Amino acid sequence: DVFVEVESIDRGGNFIGRLTTADGQSAALMLVQAGLAKVHDSAYNAQNYKQLLEAEEKCRKERIGVWTNYEEISTKENEEENEEENNPEDENVYESDIINFADSRFRHAVVSYVTSDLKVYLQYSEQGQKLEQLQTELREIFNRTKPTGGYIPKKGELLAACSTADNEWYRARVEKIEGNNRISVYYIDYGNREVITDLNRLAKLPPGFSQLSGQAHECELAYVRTPPDDDDRQEAKNALLDEIGNEECLRKVEYRQNNIDRISLYHINSKENIVKKLAEQGLIIIDQGRGVRQKRSTLLYDQLQQAQAIAKTARRGLWQYSDQIEDDATEFGFTGRK
Repeated sequence: DVFVEVESIDRGGNFIGRLTTADGQSAALMLVQAGLAKVHDSAYNAQNYKQLLEAEEKCRKERIGVWTNYEEISTKENEEENEEENNPEDENVYESDIINFADSRFRHAVVSYVTSDLKVYLQYSEQGQKLEQLQTELREIFNRTKPTGGYIPKKGELLAACSTADNEWYRARVEKIEGNNRISVYYIDYGNREVITDLNRLAKLPPGFSQLSGQAHECELAYVRTPPDDDDRQEAKNALLDEIGNEECLRKVEYRQNNIDRISLYHINSKENIVKKLAEQGLIIIDQGRGVRQKRSTLLYDQLQQAQAIAKTARRGLWQYSDQIEDDATEFGFTGRK
């Protein structure tokens, strides 16, 4: 005899829960110990989660069962993470027990752009006056003398571009040149990109305007995985922008991954965790992947997990129908959004 405890049902109609034998042994743990199964991220809240991870690690090291042909892939990312783990100067990045807003890793910043996959571009406030002065002078130059005849750019060139969004001039770098005068540019002070087809919107950057480094700093939200569905990602992006508004916020680098700062964001006055609020609304997914699990536990990660648990219990946002999302449910039989 066995005992089945059902906790929820995923979008594919599959039961999510626990299976134990008559003598109280976990069937999941037995399978993992035998090398017949891998630990799924949904097991994070299981009482025997630590045992599951230890059993999986043992089988992986000893190449048992599904791990027989497993090969550890050494990537630059893993090397960077290992280096960070062993760097005493970075210890407090992973082991903070309290949020100290006097920490030097907190900086005042303005969010200038957010992509559909929740990459965040920041402008640091201490450079705000310099950027504002540069923009004012750049626009005055082009308001006095309108470029004519069209400018033929080179790939990688830093130039001036007139945005189709507001018809204002900004510094931009040419990323790609295609036929029919399709010029892909990246606005180095704001983080957004666009394709310009009218060469009259491009001009050589006036002397002296390349001295200030690009003010858009690309970041990603720490411990956050974007929703798999386009509409859900757009909703999360809109909620993040609405939450921040046009106000300054506090950003802290929690760790680096793929040479990109993974950050947390806070309101300056209330010190509220902005990302936590999104998690409580069920708009984002807190990553439980192996790379995250191997990092030291932090207060921030625990807070985000608790916020996500609240959203799941209340069936908010992504968790309206299930504790599983499409990416996770696929292996259980779900193959499409309903």
